[in-house]
Amino acid sequence: MKDNGKISIPRLVGEILLHPFKIPALIRLGMDSGRAAQSLAYHLSKLLTQLFFNK
Repeated sequence: MKDNGKISIPRLVGEILLHPFKIPALIRLGMDSGRAAQSLAYHLSKLLTQLFFNK
């Protein structure tokens, strides 16, 4: 990552070329992160609905 928080494409390509066996784990991480974010949003929405509308 760069100092501004963005991904450095040249560094990413270099890491992929040096460690290609890590690609499946990175794909799983991305998928798991997406599912976790969706689940968090769903449950947070339900919680907030209960707190504010079901008194």
